[in-house]
Amino acid sequence: MKNSAILLLLFIAGLAACIKESDVKQTTAQTAIPNKVDIVTESGIKKYMSLLPDTPWQDLDAFYKEGIEKYHNRPDLLSFKNTAIFYLVRFYNILDDPSASATERIAYYTQEMASLKNCNPAILYPMLMRLQGHWEPSKIAQTAEMGYKNSMLLTKLVSKNKNQPAYAEINKGMEDLKSLYEAKD
Repeated sequence: MKNSAILLLLFIAGLAACIKESDVKQTTAQTAIPNKVDIVTESGIKKYMSLLPDTPWQDLDAFYKEGIEKYHNRPDLLSFKNTAIFYLVRFYNILDDPSASATERIAYYTQEMASLKNCNPAILYPMLMRLQGHWEPSKIAQTAEMGYKNSMLLTKLVSKNKNQPAYAEINKGMEDLKSLYEAKD
C-alpha cells in the first residue's frame, strides 16, 4: 500500500511537470447574462429626487451627458433618457429658465424625447410650447408628430389601467401633440 501511494504521488508530480499552464485550454461559455438591475437603478439617477430643491437643472443635465456616454450600448437606455428628461421638466423646472443655455438644452431634450419609442407626450407637449418662438412652426409640428407616433407604446401600456392618474395625463398629452401637428395642415 505504501508503494501504491508513492507511485501515485510520483505519477501526479510527473503529470504536473509535463503539463505547462499555456498548454491547458479552458473553455468558458460566452452566454450573456442579462442585467438584473435596470438602468434607472444602476445609474443612480433617482438620487436626484432627494437633491431637490437645492440642485440646479445643470447638475442633472451633466449627469445625463455622462450617462449617455456610459450606457450608450444598453438596450434599456431609453428608460434612462425618459426618466432624466421627465425629472428635468417636472421637478427641475428647466422650462422656467428663460436663459439661452436652457433654451438650447430644452431643444436638445425635446428632440430626444420625441425620438424615444416610449415618448411621454405629457412631457413633450410643454417642451414644444416652451420652444414656440424659438423654433419654426413646421419644426414644432414635425416634432409633435414624431412624438405622437412614438407615444403609442406608452399609451398602450398605460391604457391597461385606465384608473391610473397617468392615463388621463398621457391621453391629454396625446391630444395636445395631435393638435400641434394637425395645425400645420
